[in-house]
Amino acid sequence: MKLTKQQQKIVDLLCKEGYGNKEIADHFGITEATVKLHILHIKQAVKKETGANHLNRTQIVLYFLKNGIDKEK
Repeated sequence: MKLTKQQQKIVDLLCKEGYGNKEIADHFGITEATVKLHILHIKQAVKKETGANHLNRTQIVLYFLKNGIDKEK
């Protein structure tokens, strides 16, 4: 799965730090809307990889914890 560097950093904060959208936005100096867009793209990448129809934030975190946060396929 190919994620941008920014998306990889967001996955890292989601999985390792448990950050919410506002915390991620503050961390990077971006808007919450931009964070939500990045998370949407991350969700779409995971859906494409797994074939899942619906994923929530917890399922995305679990996917990366199980399959490796820093690992690209």
